[in-house]
Amino acid sequence: MVKAYNCRAEGPAEELGRVDLAGALALVDTHWAFADEDFETEDEAVEKTMFGFYRDDEDFIEIEIVSSSFVTVRHEPERDGFIGQIFGRREWLIHLHAREELDAIVKAYFTSTQAGFEAMQSYPNEAIQ
Repeated sequence: MVKAYNCRAEGPAEELGRVDLAGALALVDTHWAFADEDFETEDEAVEKTMFGFYRDDEDFIEIEIVSSSFVTVRHEPERDGFIGQIFGRREWLIHLHAREELDAIVKAYFTSTQAGFEAMQSYPNEAIQ
């Protein structure tokens, strides 16, 4: 079960409830419509361009549509075994440059957390650069 949320500049995210893949892609459409807009305030920009999907508090992807040619996706997968116990989660941050790339990441995440992470691994991890 995957749930969706919209980000806010202040306060908790706006919970949108359970979504299927079609609903998730519709949410991408909604936010994509604002990809190249100029906003009056930071609050407005965050609310119109940042959102995400999650299975639980530990399993999520967060998306920011900066423009139609620059999108960031963040995921913090758990590390396995002893390394995970010592170092905890690791951040994975990718930059995308086309709507098709974003759709592919969302579709992969809806297949499984592992499939989503594997799709993200095909891009450089900007969090470590």
